[in-house]
Amino acid sequence: MIIVSASHNYNGQDNEAMKGFLFDDLPENYQKDLLSIHSQGEDQVRAMFNPNLDYKITLTDSDLAQINAKTLIIHGDRDALIPLEKATNMHQFLPNSSLWVVPNSGHVPISDKNLNLFNSVVTEFLNQK
Repeated sequence: MIIVSASHNYNGQDNEAMKGFLFDDLPENYQKDLLSIHSQGEDQVRAMFNPNLDYKITLTDSDLAQINAKTLIIHGDRDALIPLEKATNMHQFLPNSSLWVVPNSGHVPISDKNLNLFNSVVTEFLNQK
């Protein structure tokens, strides 16, 4: 399993960083990048920027401890949307996990300048016995 910029305990309504963060306000090149990587198109991308985001993820530390899948957690050290603490907490409780904190990276640490490194790290992770 590979987890990128995610949290096991998240409430969209509580994320102050997302409030006022709208798709239409993004730079045009970032909009195009998002549209190119989301298979469901513009509706899917716009849903991620819905100011009334109301989804919740509520896995406890005990829930995580029961997941035995080999897991790579990837997180930018400057993620303004999901604090790094969420990734370190998942790593602490997922029994078979590795954590890659990508330096000088935000919420999407695996694109642009880090894409080749991401491909190398993930390939190495998947090839481990």
